[in-house]
Amino acid sequence: MSRYSYCRILVTNITVDETRRLLGSPFDGAFVRNALSVGEMEIEVRRNPAAPSGGVESDDFVRWPVQIGTEPVTPHGETAAVDTVSRILESLWGSQAQAVAACDFEDELPWKGGIQRLRESDEG
Repeated sequence: MSRYSYCRILVTNITVDETRRLLGSPFDGAFVRNALSVGEMEIEVRRNPAAPSGGVESDDFVRWPVQIGTEPVTPHGETAAVDTVSRILESLWGSQAQAVAACDFEDELPWKGGIQRLRESDEG
């Protein structure tokens, strides 16, 4: 298994439905059930099962209400992982959502997958 085989992105300040609509645009596609196929990658958006119920927001990003999973569907998809996840993060940040990626290639993503961005907002 490669370091690019899976990435989980946790999101707050946006709903699951809003996330799906937002991500359909830059990838020029539509979600079928919970998933969107983008070339060699699959993007899945759903409610985070670790999130508190009742819509309560958490300061801990691991418990944010929206969870996005990205996974290559072919061996060639692994080469697209960094670009695909970067585009997802930038789309979310552009819509004022907070997002943090948890994957083995965070160091190759903008703002280290969002954790640097989150730390700077906590400090400032």
